[in-house]
Amino acid sequence: MKRRLLLSALIFFLLSPVTYAEASNLSVAEIKEKITSVAIEEEVPPEVLKAISFIETDYEHFNEDGEPNISDDGGIGVMQVTPDNIDLEVDEERLKTDIDYNIEIAAKVLKNKRNLSYIPSINDNSSDTLENWYFAVMAYNGLSERNDPNIHPKTAYAEKVFNRIGSSSFLEFSHPYFLFPKFELKYEEDSELIVFADGRDYETNVRTSSRQMYEQGDTVYVDGRDGDVNFRKNAPSDSDPIKVEGNTSWEIISEPIESSSLYNDFVYYKVSNGTQEGYITSAYLSDQPIEYTRFSDIHIYEDEIYYLTKFNIINGYQEDGTFKPKDYVTRLQAVHMVLRELGIDYENTDAPDPGFEDITSTTYGYDAIAEAVRLGFINGQDDGRVFNRAGNLTRSQMAKIMVKAYELEGDTDKEFNDIDIMHPETQGYINTLAANEITTGYLDGSFKPNDPIKREHFALFLYRYLTEVES
Repeated sequence: MKRRLLLSALIFFLLSPVTYAEASNLSVAEIKEKITSVAIEEEVPPEVLKAISFIETDYEHFNEDGEPNISDDGGIGVMQVTPDNIDLEVDEERLKTDIDYNIEIAAKVLKNKRNLSYIPSINDNSSDTLENWYFAVMAYNGLSERNDPNIHPKTAYAEKVFNRIGSSSFLEFSHPYFLFPKFELKYEEDSELIVFADGRDYETNVRTSSRQMYEQGDTVYVDGRDGDVNFRKNAPSDSDPIKVEGNTSWEIISEPIESSSLYNDFVYYKVSNGTQEGYITSAYLSDQPIEYTRFSDIHIYEDEIYYLTKFNIINGYQEDGTFKPKDYVTRLQAVHMVLRELGIDYENTDAPDPGFEDITSTTYGYDAIAEAVRLGFINGQDDGRVFNRAGNLTRSQMAKIMVKAYELEGDTDKEFNDIDIMHPETQGYINTLAANEITTGYLDGSFKPNDPIKREHFALFLYRYLTEVES
């Protein structure tokens, strides 16, 4: 009789639905340790995988009832792996119960997405460069219109993930860190699926190596972008750190140690320089020395100018270490800066001859000018006969370039007291620039449309677009 009761109980247990009432989430640090370990094993930057987990579930595998986090579209667990949308055979029940397995499958899915033949490459497509994972991250959530950064610059999935990486890994505190070129994305008729342009790959002005894949024995260099860096002698949580100089070399002597904060995805490494041992955050450890440009003549708009020099959009003068902020921007310099920001390889353009009398195919800047004219954000002067490379760019011409190059839209009631003499089309460009809060004009209510634009002001306008409008 007793055996029969035991057998009945066993059958009842096997036929009953699985419950997870005993399940509870691991701590944030424990989850991040697992993600980092799997990411390194699968050669995925931990910064990327952790950002995905935060965006998807705030690092929570189970909901408040102890059940696995399952979304309306079938995403499962801490990484929201969706079995129906991946090209891997998976154990669906294990995805619900085994956190390590959930993370492992997510890493494999992300790798597979990056290797899809129809997804463009970014840079050299190396796996340790963060920017190179942009399209894989997009595909992880779905190549649909809702994830098109040209249409949804604030809510597209990859934009959210990379914004999280920039801020939570402390790559940048006060500005968006990542700056991607404008991607050429298309759609078939009556379809919301993204189609990539054939043979179109992309380059970024900055390439950021993962700072969380170091191994014991690796040599790293202190990133001195903010000057001296905090160095904690006894533990990562030390509240009284000392400072160490930027660009000094250290040896990694520990595995990565995760932050317990939900909002910080950086890790700490214990490092040694032969005489000192202590802990430095991964945000300030680079695999190579980094030189930061400092100009001797910059006194205002420092952050804005240095932000643009970081991305090689605007440069100073190497011969004397100055920026010459009060110098005027020439028409050719403006073309170069905008094309660099757009990530366009103008040296290898197939743009047709723009037909200007004052330049030929051997003239310096010819390819850039031809590409800019093809894109439609600048044209010639004197009825289109000449380009006037060395001519100073006026503030009204700058307005047209930015509106055309970045496809800006918008209208505002703000009025400038000196633009009513301009052509109505030019007035429209200036109005659109003001609507996007890229320009505010002068205190006397003027815009000074015919004044040449200074280098510092051009840098300011580009900075405002990149950090406030695009982001």
